[in-house]
Amino acid sequence: MSSPTSDLVSRLRAIYSETNGETFATSLVALFAEESWATAFDGSDNRWYGPRKILEQWLLPETETHRDYRRDLGPVWVSGTNVLIFSKVSCSVGSGPDAEWLALDVFQTSDGRIVSARFGNDTIARQSLDRQIDATGMWAAIEASWSPVTTAANRVGMKFVTDQKSAPGTAEERYRPIMERQTDDCQMWSWEVDGLLHLADREAVDRDFWEPLFPLIPDFVEAVEQPLIFGNALLLVQNPAGTFTNAHGQHTFSAWYNLDIYVFEGDRVNRLFFARDTFKDETQMLAAFDGAPPPDLPGSIHLAPFASADE
Repeated sequence: MSSPTSDLVSRLRAIYSETNGETFATSLVALFAEESWATAFDGSDNRWYGPRKILEQWLLPETETHRDYRRDLGPVWVSGTNVLIFSKVSCSVGSGPDAEWLALDVFQTSDGRIVSARFGNDTIARQSLDRQIDATGMWAAIEASWSPVTTAANRVGMKFVTDQKSAPGTAEERYRPIMERQTDDCQMWSWEVDGLLHLADREAVDRDFWEPLFPLIPDFVEAVEQPLIFGNALLLVQNPAGTFTNAHGQHTFSAWYNLDIYVFEGDRVNRLFFARDTFKDETQMLAAFDGAPPPDLPGSIHLAPFASADE
């Protein structure tokens, strides 16, 4: 038996699979309620209210800027009135191969209409238009580990992870207990400045992701704005932040946005998918590595000026 949400999901699948460019933009915004809002990863801070502004200030500029804009649909998860859509975005860049980047969109619905949307993009890839991405293996692995059923053990693990995000102490004190919850065959995918990172087992996840993080950003913390449960997966809408110090003793506090997914096997973490606004992250944090001056982003509510270490 169909429901308003299932009917809406069918329409979303068709729009993502069968439309592109301006048609994608206008077809998608037609599903929004009048009292709706949207935000998007685009390297800045934004929120648009109502279908007209969402169309005029986000969807149309996005599709018009990227010629032949289209989506390659990945997994679609539904939980109650919440919908999560994985996809790969493609656009034409002249005579060369199409440019591609990954996207993760989260919709909250009511009575078969979208009332809020978060459009997550790998913004470095979206801006540079210099890469192609094979996402099929990632989607298949995540789908293979995902179940639409949330067990009691899953809930225990989800609460543990969420509580650790706001636990007192250093980044290592907060996140090492999460590391210890990983299964031996845990895998991770993360949007990084240089492209999609895939770590194929727990040892690689710990060695190449968690361990380098602790000395790099000792006070790293992720403020959870909203937790959403999709079966045995926990999606965390977050505002990460931390203090970065470069080789010259300069430091800056900055923050960005991410959408982190933890897929559970019982109460343990079996899959990790980290999606973030890579451009906002890179312009604030990573610029300090090469001695670049503070990025000129006066409109950013998060950017703090660089300071000497002894100030």
